Amino acid sequence: MEARFPLIPGWEVAGVIEARGFDATEFEVGDEVVGYINKDWG
Repeated sequence: MEARFPLIPGWEVAGVIEARGFDATEFEVGDEVVGYINKDWG
């Protein structure tokens, strides 16, 4: 399997909001965000 970079091994994700949909109200462009992906979801 070919990896795409930047590659983040593990379950954590982080980044900066670059764009948002018209109805999105919780985050603003430029906000720093973090998250945890649980393999048991979905």
